[in-house]
Amino acid sequence: MLETSHLPAAVQAIVERYWERLLEAERGDAIPNESEQSLSALVAADPVFANELCRVWSASDYAANLCIQQPQMVVALKSSGELERSNKNDFAEELAARLECLASVPEAEQDAQLKHLLRRNHQRQMLRIIWRDVCAKATVAEICADISALADAALDLSLNVLHQWCAAKWGEPVSANKGGASKQIPQRLVVIGMGKLGAH
Repeated sequence: MLETSHLPAAVQAIVERYWERLLEAERGDAIPNESEQSLSALVAADPVFANELCRVWSASDYAANLCIQQPQMVVALKSSGELERSNKNDFAEELAARLECLASVPEAEQDAQLKHLLRRNHQRQMLRIIWRDVCAKATVAEICADISALADAALDLSLNVLHQWCAAKWGEPVSANKGGASKQIPQRLVVIGMGKLGAH
């Protein structure tokens, strides 16, 4: 059982309900690989992690629901040490590796698969960022930098994929011949980020 006695009464009831939902989900879904640890087993084995889980679930409904819907995601983050890593500058590398499978996806399914991969990547990284923020494993500056880096990676890599698909279908876009210019220059689509994007 998740220890919640240290939480305020109002929050305690919410976290306990999340815990019940997790246990229900685990009873209904067998762990895909028997060698993998369930989230409830990890909580039972690691009191420090269990306390952090309480803190995160107390602070974020989004994170709590992600943990319940995709418990192996948080288990993998814990097992890999990503919840402890102080600086994370490899968002682009990780996402690029996940997007490599798009080359083997039928054209009719590519758009849906791209959206799925981007969504899963965003969920994983945001869960990590929220966990580190709530559990005071990172400074405000580090959290803001991670959010900016995550957005940059998602925009840059998805734009690269879409550019490749469009160029394969309609040809590479080039500049117009103006002012006597004899050479057309390849053009790229751009994304202009407004608001806090890139503000770190």
